[in-house]
Amino acid sequence: MPTDKFYFIVRGKVAVCAGSEGFIVDRGEFSHLGQDALTHDDFIPDYSAKVIGAAVLLKISRLEYRQAISQVENVTRNLGVFNT
Repeated sequence: MPTDKFYFIVRGKVAVCAGSEGFIVDRGEFSHLGQDALTHDDFIPDYSAKVIGAAVLLKISRLEYRQAISQVENVTRNLGVFNT
């Protein structure tokens, strides 16, 4: 199923079941899931994830990401800062 969400694990753990083998790995604080969802309109993850216990996750949609990037570009343009 396509998704447009990126998740950053601030606190706690998430169990990730990845690939066709169903390999399970725990991801902890300062890990992330779905980075490609921010830049690829047709991103389909090859994993599922489940929060283990109490956790705090930051969810960013593709639209929110693009809006933030646009704002940064506008600010840098107005300040005369350019990428080299």
